[in-house]
Amino acid sequence: TKGTDYTVTAEFPDSDVSTQTVTVTVTLINGNYVLESFIYRTTAEITALGLTFTADVLSKVYDGTTDVDDSAITLTFSDGTNEVTLTEGTDYTVSAVYDSAEVGTQSVTVTVTLLNSNYALTSITYTTTSTIAEQGLTFTADVSSKVYDGTTAVDSSAITLTFTDGTSEVTLTEGTDYTVSAVYASEEVGTQSVTVTVTMLNSNYALTSYTYTTTATITASDSAVTVTAGSSELTGGGSVTLTVSAPSDVDWSEFTVTCSDSSITVTNNGDGTFTAVLPDESKTYTFTVSYTGSSYTIADTVCTVTVTGTAVEEAVTACNHVYDSGVKKGMYYVYTCTLCGDTYEVYYANDSQWSASFWGLVHQYGTTSSKTSSASTSTATAVEIEDIEVEESTADVTASSDSAYTKTMTIDATGSYWDQVSLTLGELLGSIDPSTVKSITISASDDFCIGYNNADGWIQTDDDDEFELTDISFEDGVYYLAFVGRIESGTTTITWTINT
Repeated sequence: TKGTDYTVTAEFPDSDVSTQTVTVTVTLINGNYVLESFIYRTTAEITALGLTFTADVLSKVYDGTTDVDDSAITLTFSDGTNEVTLTEGTDYTVSAVYDSAEVGTQSVTVTVTLLNSNYALTSITYTTTSTIAEQGLTFTADVSSKVYDGTTAVDSSAITLTFTDGTSEVTLTEGTDYTVSAVYASEEVGTQSVTVTVTMLNSNYALTSYTYTTTATITASDSAVTVTAGSSELTGGGSVTLTVSAPSDVDWSEFTVTCSDSSITVTNNGDGTFTAVLPDESKTYTFTVSYTGSSYTIADTVCTVTVTGTAVEEAVTACNHVYDSGVKKGMYYVYTCTLCGDTYEVYYANDSQWSASFWGLVHQYGTTSSKTSSASTSTATAVEIEDIEVEESTADVTASSDSAYTKTMTIDATGSYWDQVSLTLGELLGSIDPSTVKSITISASDDFCIGYNNADGWIQTDDDDEFELTDISFEDGVYYLAFVGRIESGTTTITWTINT
């Protein structure tokens, strides 16, 4: 009986799984027996220890793959009763894979490969779950300049984004992973603040901020501007409308139109049209469009209007013409018909002799016609200005020894002719300093009745009469010398002598 009559032990040569020779040793306790040999050798097999395992997998940040780093895997081995400690890399290797690379809680399959043949797994795979978290990103943006278009909008093609996870740059695709928009702080030309906004379409990424502020430049737009006249040719003068073609969003107050004749006023109507009134005289006018704004780059643009002057005659049959009392304008009166509004310039003298001759003499754009006045009535023969030849001497104003300067004008006419001859003081004096002039003497050859105009009207003067500079009419910053004379026939020469 074991334990009463003997004890027995046995030992494998080593502990590894295999068929081995086992040495069995018996020790007798009962002295009634004697063994020929106390040792017996036989064979026996060591089989692998059957194990099971469980696994935990730590969450990871989205990286676009299903891979699991083995450092994120924790294994627990058991022989069914006790936990068995195994060493990774010596006893086993392990790998794991997510079912999906997308963000969320995913199934993970863990696979163990045993390196130690003393163990056997009932299953080499284990399924658990783990979470893939969103990858946090930041972004920067560059916005290309744009040409002024009157809006704050930014085309997405002008935006360049750079994404990073804090360590490396991350490549995302617009339209698949995100959309982007941007807006300028102002639509005006210049360097402006631009706010860029990103909306994520790919839920695997999360932005720490969805907006980014940068700067970009709006440059002035080159714009073709044209100006056209409602009528490029006018007969008899009148109103002309100029139409400027420009982008629809322009501020018309930033446009001006000027005329080559500075005396012509051009009115801005605020809608792209400009109006000017041109006198009834043969002349070509150039109108220039200028732009003072900054939104567009616009070259000055011009157009021309040609006026053909006409002889404006009183239409007696159309209107009986009841005239007002007249408004004095320098060397003439302006009378306006209270019925039709026709305006006439009437050269007027204030003593009886001149009134008798000139009260009815009406000048408008180079013609004379008759006019009825309650004071007196007379009719002057209409004489076209182009029928009169007026020639100034070609010599400049010349000085004589007594400090007198002379200038002459020759008038040729056929038959009796009354008309005025006028010069501005600047034309008469030439280069002479007006402050040095003491008086002016006028004279005429042949039979020439002379008068001149000042602030009081027409003053009759005799041949070789002398008058002071202060007697000359001064209006709108210009001295006017207007002389009226009667030419019987042939040629009359008027001479002005300037006394300094």
